[in-house]
Amino acid sequence: SDTAPTATPADLLRAAEIVLLGFEGPLTSPFSPKAARSAALDLLSLVVDHRDPEDALAGRPLTGAGGSPIPLQEELVHPLEVLRAFADNGTLGPLLSDRLDELELRAVTGARATPGAGDLVRTLHASGRRLAVVTDFCERVVHRYLEPRELPVSAVFGRSLPLMPDPERLRLVQNRFGRTAAFLLITSTAAEVTAARRRGVPVIGYAGSPAVERRLRKAGCDLIVDSLAPLLDAAHSL
Repeated sequence: SDTAPTATPADLLRAAEIVLLGFEGPLTSPFSPKAARSAALDLLSLVVDHRDPEDALAGRPLTGAGGSPIPLQEELVHPLEVLRAFADNGTLGPLLSDRLDELELRAVTGARATPGAGDLVRTLHASGRRLAVVTDFCERVVHRYLEPRELPVSAVFGRSLPLMPDPERLRLVQNRFGRTAAFLLITSTAAEVTAARRRGVPVIGYAGSPAVERRLRKAGCDLIVDSLAPLLDAAHSL
């Protein structure tokens, strides 16, 4: 048949020299779905406060990147989606980014590790692979989470413009570790999948819920798992 056999976790991990981890999902979940929605609404209230009064009086819809209307109620269920919509806005982008730093720092304080995450990082490191975190979360937030856990992570590539799915962050990662190195991304975020695919990096999706699985499948992962256990088993075999 013409269909290629599905890669296994062991295949993908064995081929990788550098394993890139998304922050939200593979390592921890700073925002519950309810908290993420609340943070998104917090950012949207900033947008409304700072919009052009003439637009507001005329009843014009809020617009984001490229002048496309921003859906205020249904689709924007995560603060990063709000930031992506307005990141290019010279006034709102920096305001929203600063506010999101605050929200993320607060959220990460009590964040629990994804089951198996610490073991996976340590096992991959012991196998000779180098690890880095790639995320649109604030870099300070990631360091605050990682440092007390003493995880062997070589580098953190946190939020900077342009946000993913733009592949610029992945390009920086590849430059840092060497373009000829073999990379693998483990992520729960469709934007990170898209960025990786644009740079030719294979992707394992970690789906903690059916909704996340649908988004990852649509974005096009090489493999999707619903827990870190199969990855940890594969890491032990390296």
